[in-house]
Amino acid sequence: MDGLPKPRRYWSVLAIWLAISMAVLDGSIANVALPTIARELDASAAVSIWIINAYQLAITALLLSFLIGPWFIERLKSRQIGETIREDGPATHKKKAGTPTMGGIIIFAGVLVPVLVLTDITRAPNAAVIGTMLACAAIGFADDWIKIVRKRSLGLSGRWKIFWQAAIAVGLWYI
Repeated sequence: MDGLPKPRRYWSVLAIWLAISMAVLDGSIANVALPTIARELDASAAVSIWIINAYQLAITALLLSFLIGPWFIERLKSRQIGETIREDGPATHKKKAGTPTMGGIIIFAGVLVPVLVLTDITRAPNAAVIGTMLACAAIGFADDWIKIVRKRSLGLSGRWKIFWQAAIAVGLWYI
């Protein structure tokens, strides 16, 4: 047999097709859609740069999440960091036992890295966004950490989540 086995061959072809599709889509968005959006919004050159930067940040975050996601999930599985299902829960939930938790770290890293690299973090609005991201990530981390340490499906209670989210909102408003 030459080449990849059939299942892997199909996945490889799919990956190549997706890469080509993304390249075409990226070219279309950067060369057609973004200038059209800027023109339709009657945006100045400076505002157009913000639109392009937002697009670059979103695409970079998405690709970074795709790259680190599988590696991170395997690390979580190898360390047996996963969901604990209650015994009194429905039988359909039993299959979720051991599903890796803390996946929000993938999203957080995927967004934080491009923001740190592509933006000026010394500007107050950018620092406020990063601070809000860190605070919300801390709530999610605390929720998952409680689930893992206590080996039960109940993490941070809803009241505490709402309290901390309101505190973040008030802090952001105050800034």
